[in-house]
Amino acid sequence: MNVNHHEQHFYFLDTMERMIDFAFTHGTSQDALEIRKLVFLEEQGFKTDWEAIDETAWCLVLYWNQKPIATASFFPEDPETFHLRRVAVLQAFRHQKVGSYLLRFAETKIKDLGGRKVICFAQLDKVDFYEKNGYQVTRDGEVTYEENVPHLRMEKIIVKSRHSEPAKNR
Repeated sequence: MNVNHHEQHFYFLDTMERMIDFAFTHGTSQDALEIRKLVFLEEQGFKTDWEAIDETAWCLVLYWNQKPIATASFFPEDPETFHLRRVAVLQAFRHQKVGSYLLRFAETKIKDLGGRKVICFAQLDKVDFYEKNGYQVTRDGEVTYEENVPHLRMEKIIVKSRHSEPAKNR
């Protein structure tokens, strides 16, 4: 069978999507810490990746063939706003929609917890990824720094307020 590279890529994505499993924990799991160590400490050169919130934040890990491949954590800023952080995908699984799946799983859990809005601080070179997934740079557009790496505050409304819906014609 002669299948070109483009078709193989989409077949792989379809196969991957069916093979992705996930787990949520309250507090950061060992699998999440391993992914974060590889991505943030070793690849990106951050000095630390642990904060006190890691003990109580929700943690999501995606698995492919039982191997941890991506992680994110989130916690409530208030009852309707959740802070998404430490989004990381192993290098071998980037550019295959794994990051988008990760966001989708996290956003679904956040909705289940009563969240309506997600905020995050995206590294500048990751802003395009978040925009493709429905996030917008906040109005202030202020750049903040974490260990000298510039970040922009972004947000996504995941549940529209009843008050913002247009009135129906009578």
